[in-house]
Amino acid sequence: MDSFLDQWGFTLLIRKKVFQQGWGDIQLLGKSYKIEDLNLSWEDENTAKAFSRRVLQPHPPYKIDISWGEDRLFLKKFRRNRGKFQTPVNQLLLSPMSQTAHVELIRPDTREQGIPACIHFAATGEQGFLTRRFLAATLAKHGIASVILENSFYGKRRPTNQTEFYLNQFIDLLAMLDTSIEEGLSLLQWLKEAGYGPLGVSGISMGGSIAALITAKMQLPLASVSLAASHSVIPCYTEGVLARRVAWDVLNAELPNTQNAKQVIRQFLSGFDIENYPPPQNLKAAFLITAKQDACIPRYSSLQLHNHWKGAHIHWVPGGHTSGIPRGWNLYKNCILQALDVLSQ
Repeated sequence: MDSFLDQWGFTLLIRKKVFQQGWGDIQLLGKSYKIEDLNLSWEDENTAKAFSRRVLQPHPPYKIDISWGEDRLFLKKFRRNRGKFQTPVNQLLLSPMSQTAHVELIRPDTREQGIPACIHFAATGEQGFLTRRFLAATLAKHGIASVILENSFYGKRRPTNQTEFYLNQFIDLLAMLDTSIEEGLSLLQWLKEAGYGPLGVSGISMGGSIAALITAKMQLPLASVSLAASHSVIPCYTEGVLARRVAWDVLNAELPNTQNAKQVIRQFLSGFDIENYPPPQNLKAAFLITAKQDACIPRYSSLQLHNHWKGAHIHWVPGGHTSGIPRGWNLYKNCILQALDVLSQ
């Protein structure tokens, strides 16, 4: 039943196929990631390995300059401020619309320094701030500030030639994942310098996977909460129900007959695998929530994330991807509170 709900739910959510314009410009990817000296091609394994090495290369968070709008009262008892900044990465791969990052800061109505803060990342297809804004209001009741980031290629950051949230090319997925991670790291650094703390990250589905990767990459203890996340986005696009919405015919047509699109996708997405990184600094502040009958994320993928983060808190909720997320919502919220409390002690 839950597997059927996942299939039905994703059919309604993702009505069109992604990557209908193929792979994208591999030369542009090479230039953006400074691997243009190679004989680049999508089917070349060395190209994929070089790209992954660049994604995995450690570096300090990029500095960002956020331009904030007017500070307004929100729900009569909280403060909300909208801001924007120029993304520090992937300008060659992002349209002008996507290069401007949009964020919301929702916090308790206080001027005090040192209040906890958490960044919430978007799920696949989640445009705008509405769902995460409700979560932020709930957390603000407990004295916690929230930052909500709009994904590149989504909402206000959607390219003019893109329909809703359906990515035109596979290269757009690579750019969106890497951009979200780097912008998240930069926002954490901004929060730290602005006097917020302790800090955390959270997300559902793709947002949960991004939050986990940021937790592994950030060189400071973080509260980390993921709901319905995978160890890697690879199985989501090659095995789960989301894989049915990929334009495989288009992708395969652009490859030599000896190559398979699924294998190429696996090679290029390998840089976004949590197992490439050591476990977080404080696993007691890490919470992983997984749906038992998830048809989007294979069970083995959730288990790989759990096994790699031995010592993290693990919760299994009934249902699949579609039903498990609402069922696990209160647990998700409470885990964010608990994770930040661990770091406050």
